[in-house]
Amino acid sequence: MVDTFDESPLSDEDMIASLFAWALSLPLDELRRHAFCGALRLDTCIGKQVFVALVRRLLVGRDDEPADGIMLLLLDTSDRAAPELSREVLQLTNHADFAVAESSSILARRWGLVLCTEVEALPSFYSLILETDDTFVRPHLVDSATGSMVVEDPTGWTYAFEDQIKMLANVGVSISSIRLRCSMFINQWGGLEAFGSAATNRLQVKLRQLDLNMPHVRPHMAAAARAFRHVAGELRRAGLIPEEAKPILLHMMGYPSPRPKLIIPETRPAFIRRPVLDDANLRTQEEDWLNGDESDLLPLIVTNYCVVAEVSEFHFRKSRRNFHYRRVRAPGLELGENVQDFQGFELLPGATWIGRIFANSQSPASTLVRGLMVSVIPEVPRYRLTICPHWLLRLGWHPHPSNELLFMDKSNALVARIIWWRDGGPVDVDDEVIWGEGAYISLTMAGQQQVEVMMGPLNVRVHVRRSYESESNQGVEKSRLVSSREN
Repeated sequence: MVDTFDESPLSDEDMIASLFAWALSLPLDELRRHAFCGALRLDTCIGKQVFVALVRRLLVGRDDEPADGIMLLLLDTSDRAAPELSREVLQLTNHADFAVAESSSILARRWGLVLCTEVEALPSFYSLILETDDTFVRPHLVDSATGSMVVEDPTGWTYAFEDQIKMLANVGVSISSIRLRCSMFINQWGGLEAFGSAATNRLQVKLRQLDLNMPHVRPHMAAAARAFRHVAGELRRAGLIPEEAKPILLHMMGYPSPRPKLIIPETRPAFIRRPVLDDANLRTQEEDWLNGDESDLLPLIVTNYCVVAEVSEFHFRKSRRNFHYRRVRAPGLELGENVQDFQGFELLPGATWIGRIFANSQSPASTLVRGLMVSVIPEVPRYRLTICPHWLLRLGWHPHPSNELLFMDKSNALVARIIWWRDGGPVDVDDEVIWGEGAYISLTMAGQQQVEVMMGPLNVRVHVRRSYESESNQGVEKSRLVSSREN
């Protein structure tokens, strides 16, 4: 998005739309989540015309803006903008960007619009016979600070997109063709000059000026992701991508369609205690931190509820030292050496959102719950939990029709809830900070009884990992793991 504005006067509505579009243009997951949430509330706060103005501005924008505009329309389940934006959405169903075109088609069908699609021939490039090189390795000549290439390697742009490219290659196009075609798009858009280390430096200067120097998507990665979507767009228009592969590709591109509803964090509940970092004795502080205290493994006591699963993390950054606390609890968690270096989420069996929640295995999770991945691209919140779909089927439970974080039994009684909480939040990388984040699933007494009838006693296990790193130990992390089984 261009940083300069037309000097002609803007209406209040256009000014608000411009501010939201600017926030969405910054490659910060945290800011973008707030912008999406705020945009979806514009109707109740200001009026529908501001929401329509924002989306229309995005749909005719460049880079990732059209995809963001379609995502907003998909998230707005009221479909309030359909009368004003149906024409624009139909035009985007043949957009060059696969994520824009396919998501627009999904939205158009939801709105009852008639799609008209024509198969186009593949560009002549795909008829070339290329030397095959299916290896995905990091380019050798890269900037150590930014990770971007110093000397361009045509396959270097896409070295981090192995899974996505191999998935797309299943349609019958070689991996080398996809990677070189991505390189062609990126060079058309400006190449290293536009997306190399200089672009990263410019972005970081801007973020520092805004006091938003947080983890961000670097320009060379954003360009590669966009180029991949454009290659997929060419194959889509040629009719080569099967229908069943399209939602999987959208998931792998970071634009799952349809999306789950955005969720709002709650404040940290009192029964989840923030660990204490004792400043009384700096000489032994690091060792004291690793040793922890007796509260690390205590059960979580909640009136009228049973916390059956939890993932929590806390971070302290003080005087160039980083202290980390991670805890995971669930029934039947694995014990032993395999959990030594866990970060929290990976100890739970997985589930994937592709239009709905799919379990990553054919058998019910021994933990009752699963970690949910909404997109291959990291999103906010980082930790999402769900009840295993296989267990939902066996128990006869279903999500509440207006709140997918609540679960009801066959008699429509509440049996479980999912909570995402925060204690503070990510800040500038140079700031000292204490913050935490987590999620948990609690069962009502009735829900617990129904689960134990089928699973037996819950047998909840807890793992807590404390760690720290500092400049004095050259950034090498030291850690300690403790585990327990709740009665």
